Amino acid sequence: MNSKLIGQHLLSAGKITEDDIDRASHLQESVGGRFGSALIKLGAISEDHLLEGLSEQLDLPTLNESEIPATTDLFAFMSSCKESFDWFLSQETAIWESDRGELYCVARDVL
Repeated sequence: MNSKLIGQHLLSAGKITEDDIDRASHLQESVGGRFGSALIKLGAISEDHLLEGLSEQLDLPTLNESEIPATTDLFAFMSSCKESFDWFLSQETAIWESDRGELYCVARDVL
């Protein structure tokens, strides 16, 4: 995992500028929320570029939509888990096991 803050990581990658960092910091101070969300609201970066940067920073891979199993397969796997299906819904999280026995997890908010 990269110890740089996301703003510094995106700056080093050439995705945003120092001015973008300043503007996003001011917006974050005035309305709250996450720094990355402030960058998106200001139009400094796309959500896709932010997700790429977070993936690199946190050393967590992202999935394409085609890599996620069908809803019925997700439901079947999660229903067999110790946690209730309602818990997964409340956490906005889904998990499944791949054909190779690897466990995958997707979440609306990984932090």
